[in-house]
Amino acid sequence: MPKGNIISAQAFANALLQHATRPDDPGLIEAHNDQFRRELLYLKLFGVLYVLEIKTASAARFQEVLVSYDEGLNRLCDDSQELKLDGATLESRFDTYAAACHASSSEPGEAGERNLPYWDVGREFTQLVGGEHAADDSDIARHAYVFLKYCQAIANFVDEHEGELASPTVQ
Repeated sequence: MPKGNIISAQAFANALLQHATRPDDPGLIEAHNDQFRRELLYLKLFGVLYVLEIKTASAARFQEVLVSYDEGLNRLCDDSQELKLDGATLESRFDTYAAACHASSSEPGEAGERNLPYWDVGREFTQLVGGEHAADDSDIARHAYVFLKYCQAIANFVDEHEGELASPTVQ
């Protein structure tokens, strides 16, 4: 997004969707299978939603962005031949990751678990990409860190462009 322009909530949400769906580092693409890349896309799309919900709690002006983002997700599921997103799977993943975020923030962790932020998100992601294989603590920690860093990148993007967001429309 060009800096210094006033942008609509819909344009802001579209920029966030583009951020979440842009291809990852070519090394990452080559290093992992299709299942991993698909789950990473779901996790990134959830990460944007998660950051927007946090921003909306403290700044009501993000409510329209959140609504536009949700509408954009629906369009992606309906129209995207390239991404081939399934709306039911997307909703299921969002529910899973939301519950994991809540668990990570409200439970102290079991004995032996690290109290790493978003540990439960890392565990869910690891189980989704690993199938029947037992989740390794290092994989869980790495995936929790990936989610944390992605959310930080989204939050930085939102903070950087927040001043350009048009005032909410009066209803």
